[in-house]
Amino acid sequence: MTKFSVLITCYNKEQMIFDAIMSAKNQVGVHEVLVVDDCSSDGSINQIRKHHGITVLSNAHNLGVSASTEIGIRHAHQRGADYIVLLDGDDILAPNAVQYYRSVLEKTGSDAIYSKVLRGTSDCRPLAVPCDPASNITIINDPFDFYLKRIRATTAVCARPLLMVETFNPTLRVQDHQIAFSIFKNAQKVVISDAITHYCSEGRGNTNLSADHLAVATSCVRMYAETYYLTRNSKFHYSYVDRSLRRALRIRHTNAMPWKYNLFLQIVTPFKKLLPTPIQHKIMMGIFLRLPIHPASIA
Repeated sequence: MTKFSVLITCYNKEQMIFDAIMSAKNQVGVHEVLVVDDCSSDGSINQIRKHHGITVLSNAHNLGVSASTEIGIRHAHQRGADYIVLLDGDDILAPNAVQYYRSVLEKTGSDAIYSKVLRGTSDCRPLAVPCDPASNITIINDPFDFYLKRIRATTAVCARPLLMVETFNPTLRVQDHQIAFSIFKNAQKVVISDAITHYCSEGRGNTNLSADHLAVATSCVRMYAETYYLTRNSKFHYSYVDRSLRRALRIRHTNAMPWKYNLFLQIVTPFKKLLPTPIQHKIMMGIFLRLPIHPASIA
């Protein structure tokens, strides 16, 4: 039987981690509920230990959410998980989320499924209801091409463990984007679903990744750099690079870059079609190598 594990990462979620774990334990047919506590300084670990029948990994030092996620993924893989459901420590799962994932993945033979998160300006967790098994799905047979057209970066994902970390840097703070890149770059088939499987706390709804300028900048430029190198032998290389460049140029709207790099981007944006590819690449890689990446600075 296909084994589904739920991985929960936690850093200072004392008020919410209990509910997150309970929503995972109440799922039908879960192989393992795994919690990685990233050296929380509040009472999170006490709330975690109130639960029995789960696996708990405690980091000796605060490593950051990306490193904690990778630790959990590799541990779950070693414990025999065929698929991993990701869950943030301040969110909860729909009551039938794992059953739904199992049904779709086994029916389609896909490597991963991306579903939806209910977010809002208030706590959405009390609104949790079973997700609709008849929700519309789209089967993507060319995942990387799809990814470059429309980036999917969310914690509402269930995928084969090693696909999530095939291309992954645990020192970076953009684990959702890295996992999405890794999945879509290496998977053979991915499902996109309209089902709501995850419900956010009030904090998550107000401070999601899109509001973190540094994380967005890092992820966009990183995506460009990885796309450039990982697709060099593809016949669609220039098409992929062009799409990823358009994504990366969006960082000019953030406040994360030093003024001189923003100036470069303002120049590149309207005239990028006129600039030779090597010049575009040199500018983007210059920015990539100078991004102010701070390991273990967000959880």
